[in-house]
Amino acid sequence: MMKPKYQVPTNQRLSDTRIARLSEKLNEASDLSKVKQVRTYFKPYFTDRLIQQIIEQEGLHFKEMNFDMNTATVNYASNTSAMLIQSYIPGNILTGELHYVFDREAHIIYANGAWKVDKVSDHLRQIPNMSLEPDLQ
Repeated sequence: MMKPKYQVPTNQRLSDTRIARLSEKLNEASDLSKVKQVRTYFKPYFTDRLIQQIIEQEGLHFKEMNFDMNTATVNYASNTSAMLIQSYIPGNILTGELHYVFDREAHIIYANGAWKVDKVSDHLRQIPNMSLEPDLQ
């Protein structure tokens, strides 16, 4: 039996504007060369723990992949914890061959009056034949 998703009151949910801003800042965090003061710049959007990780890694792993707000799904674990999941499909998906999807999962917490990204993980998954035509061989 599937566990129901946690229902967060509307006034405590992440707004579309905040989701878009967090997504934008996560995209920017992959290339720190354009950011002069990393801690100051990302402080309104990321926890200190994530900022430290970004500095140590010299950016997030998914360089050259700009995740779109339109792929964002938010799942709430509690009033103060959520997961922002976004997917990026590189290349042409119309060939019917194997394709890959890169997923970014951002663990978001509500602290000190704001939703901030605390952890980020990424996963590469494979999608089998996506051909619209059946394989007649």
